[in-house]
Amino acid sequence: MNKAYDIIALGETLLRLTPPDLQRLDQSAGFDVQVGGCESNTLSAMARLGLNCAWLSRLPENELGDRVRQSLRQHNVDVQHVSPGGDDRLGLYFYEPGRAPHRSQVIYDRADSAMARMQPADLPVALFQPGRARLFHTSGITLGLSASACATAQQALQLALEAGIPCSLDINYRQRLWSPQRARLCLEPLLGQLDLLLVAERDIQALWPEAWDAHCHERTLRRFQRWAPNSLLVMTRGSAGAALLTPAGELHQTDAFSAQEVERLGGGDAFAAGFLSAWLAGKSHSEALRQGAAVAAFKYATPGDIAWINRSQLDRLLADPAATGLCR
Repeated sequence: MNKAYDIIALGETLLRLTPPDLQRLDQSAGFDVQVGGCESNTLSAMARLGLNCAWLSRLPENELGDRVRQSLRQHNVDVQHVSPGGDDRLGLYFYEPGRAPHRSQVIYDRADSAMARMQPADLPVALFQPGRARLFHTSGITLGLSASACATAQQALQLALEAGIPCSLDINYRQRLWSPQRARLCLEPLLGQLDLLLVAERDIQALWPEAWDAHCHERTLRRFQRWAPNSLLVMTRGSAGAALLTPAGELHQTDAFSAQEVERLGGGDAFAAGFLSAWLAGKSHSEALRQGAAVAAFKYATPGDIAWINRSQLDRLLADPAATGLCR
């Protein structure tokens, strides 16, 4: 019998190399090695919360690819449908943490990676059938990786839609991958087909400046709705919380949870995990926003890209934020 998943997601996962003890990249003699990627970060947190999650990607058939597989299996993410990438390379990124006055920085080394070479024919078509998944998710990062990765993501979205599987997209704009003009050209034809659209406030400012209002985030969101009129729009606002706009124009908002910040990388992916988990559980829009903010807070208080959280920790935070030790 074919297994049914709560969510399947497509995207690239990389090895992350970080100098220890706040050292600079040109100072350190070694690196801490971790695994991170937009969609797999989201799936890992969702799997830790008890959902059945499958990750689609393309990995090299070597020890580096095995490192990624093992890391995701550790969080109970199903990686059996990942496409073999032969001798292709695994993407890397270097993260240099900073403290004022030194700013953190990220350097990518992911060009021509195994995932960047993924083709639509590599998709496991049997997964994109009615009843096989409750949600398909991907991101603007995947669409921006390469022409073939973009075509693969577009094909996956089309297959999901044909199978009646709701679709979710996290804009997650990265200017090092593509220009605002290229991003809009690719993204805008897709937006009207999505059930859920997650976008950071700063990404609306970067990609759709005509919708941006520096003085009113609600006006920004309502203006942006013209590009995705049929989607549930979720806009993250960092320390200002998050807002949601329904196709009918109903606005919902939540504050951020305070956290003793260790690392912000992966915070948006963690928010997506909390929100999508609540949405799949049939919770209200306000509850889903609040759960997204709670999982993001756990991520901020954790090193690495993934929110190491479980259901009991999440429930305690939602019931009593002061009881977790996260609040200042």
